[in-house]
Amino acid sequence: MPQKINVPLLKKLAHSGSVPKREREITDSEQVGFLLKHLPSGAVRFYVQVARGRRETIAHAQGSGRRAVKREGEGALWPVDALDVLNRAKPEITLKWVRNECRRLQGEAIGGENHTAKRKVLRGIPKLIDFLDDADEGAFGWWLIHNRKDGVNSLARIKTCFLDSFGDLKLDQISPSLLDAWRTKRLKGIGLRQATRETTNRDTGALKAALSKAVEWEILNAHPLANFRPAKVDRHRRAVRRLYESEIEALKKALESREERLREERRCGNTWREERGYVLLPSLDGVYANVLRPAVELSLETGMRKGECFSLTWKMVDLKQHVIRLPGEVTKSYTTREIPLNAHALKTLRDWQIQQGSRSGYVFPGVAGHLTSLRKSFNKVLDAAGIERADSGEGKISWHSLRHTFGSRLGEVGVDAEAIRELMGHADLKTTQKYLKTSEDRKRAAIEALA
Repeated sequence: MPQKINVPLLKKLAHSGSVPKREREITDSEQVGFLLKHLPSGAVRFYVQVARGRRETIAHAQGSGRRAVKREGEGALWPVDALDVLNRAKPEITLKWVRNECRRLQGEAIGGENHTAKRKVLRGIPKLIDFLDDADEGAFGWWLIHNRKDGVNSLARIKTCFLDSFGDLKLDQISPSLLDAWRTKRLKGIGLRQATRETTNRDTGALKAALSKAVEWEILNAHPLANFRPAKVDRHRRAVRRLYESEIEALKKALESREERLREERRCGNTWREERGYVLLPSLDGVYANVLRPAVELSLETGMRKGECFSLTWKMVDLKQHVIRLPGEVTKSYTTREIPLNAHALKTLRDWQIQQGSRSGYVFPGVAGHLTSLRKSFNKVLDAAGIERADSGEGKISWHSLRHTFGSRLGEVGVDAEAIRELMGHADLKTTQKYLKTSEDRKRAAIEALA
C-alpha cells in the first residue's frame, strides 16, 4: 500500500536496527513514480519509475552506494541512501532534492532520454564470474545467498558447474550451442564429472534462472538461453520410491528394536559407571530412546519435507487444534501450509514434548540449532529392517521416501488431488498426479484376481 515517503519514515527504516529478509518496496502516495527499496543489507535506496518497465536509480556525486551509476555528460554518480538524506554532513542531498531529481528524470524520459540503455553501454555487460560475486551487493551471487533459503548451495552449484567453462564469458555470450556442448560432455563424462540427465537439467536450470535475473535487472535485453531446452528424461521413472505396507511394518519393528538395544546399552554403561563412581549418563527409558523414531513417525503421518520437519518449532505445532502450521519461510513454495494431525501424529508429538520437557524452540533440536541429518542412523534401521536402499528399478529409498509414502497412501484411500496437493504443499497439480496412480500392491492384487 502506498504511503508518504518523508523524513520520519526514513528514520524509522534507517535506524530501526532490523533489516528485511527480502527486498521491501514502498511507493510514495503523493508523487507518482517515486519509490524506495529497503534492502536485506539494511540500505534504503531511492528509485523513480520513468516508463513502463523502466526504473532509474536516484544518484548523486556524494551518494553512499558502492556501485557507480554512469550517465552521459554527468560522469560517475553513486546511489543515494536514506542515510545520505538524514546526514547533515551532505547538505546538497535532501529529500526535496531527491523528489526534484525524480521529476527531472521523468521529464527527460518523456523527451526520449533512456538512462538505462546508456548505463548498459557505459558499464557493459558483466562476465559470469563477476555476476556471481557474493561479496558485491549489486551482483547476483550476493542477492542469491541473501534472498533464497538454499542460496548458498544454489550459488555453489552454478560456480562449480560453469565457472571453468563460462566464467570469463560475458552473460550475453553464453549461447544455447555452448551450453548444449557442455551438457554433452557432462552426460558422457568428457572432461567433466559424469552426471545423469536429471542432474544436468538441475544444473542448466540454475544457470538459466541466474540469467533470468539479469534480464529482470535490465542488464540483458533478452535471455540468451531462452531457446535452450532441458534434456528429455523418463517421466515415469522415479528417483526415490515409496515404502510398501510390509516395509512400513518392518521399519517400525526395526525402530523399536533399535530403541530397546540403545536402552540396554545405556543401562549396562551406567552400571559400569556407577561401580567406578563416574557421573551417570541420562536414562533412555522414556517413550523414545532418541530423536530418530519420533522424526520418522511424524514424517510418515504428515508428509513434511525433511527440511520442514527438522526446522519445525513448537510454536508451529498446535496440539489443541490438532494442526501443524508451517510458515512460508520454511516451506519450499514460500507458502504457509496447514497439516492436520491424526491420532498417531498427535500422540507422537505429545509424548515427545513431555519427554523433551520443553514447549519452545525446535521440536527436533540439534547440536547447534535444529537437526540437519539422520542419514546414518536411518540407513542402519533400513538395513536392519531388510529394506533394499539401492535403486532396483523403482527408485532408491531415502528419507524423502517417507514423504512419498504419505502421498501414495492418501491416493490409495481415494483422497482427491487438490486435497493431496494442499497437504503436501505442491505448487503444481501435475506433481500431485503421480500419487493418484494405483500402488504396486494393488496392481499385483488385481493381476492375481485374474488367476
